[in-house]
Amino acid sequence: MTKLIAIAFSILMIALLTSVEVNADCGNLPGKFEIAGGSEYSIELMISKNKIQLIHSTWLPTQYENRSTNNYSGTITCNRMNIKAQFSGELVEAELGTVGKNPLGLNESGIVIKFGDVVPTKFKFLRNVLLLESASLGN
Repeated sequence: MTKLIAIAFSILMIALLTSVEVNADCGNLPGKFEIAGGSEYSIELMISKNKIQLIHSTWLPTQYENRSTNNYSGTITCNRMNIKAQFSGELVEAELGTVGKNPLGLNESGIVIKFGDVVPTKFKFLRNVLLLESASLGN
């Protein structure tokens, strides 16, 4: 059930994602993005100038304290609405957007990073994922 809620939330966010252009100088992006509505997993992405860190954790129901966490560090380049991240030779691409009008009370001008359906196998957990600027989530 919680997986369905997370999927519905992601679909809603895709529908709400606007094409408003964001200044995508990597150094000007907010520092932290994360997934909202996940169940038994979390994804956090931190950007600092041309460096990027990605943390992916998974756990069994009620077993958060025994979670498995993978940490990936790399470099990032930005060109207008496009982001390219290199993690140990693996290229991961994403697009920037803004949250836009939504019924969830999220900051409409909050920045969103959207990963597409083509990602390296090692990063399949990012397929069609939206990461929201942490400040938009009230964190």
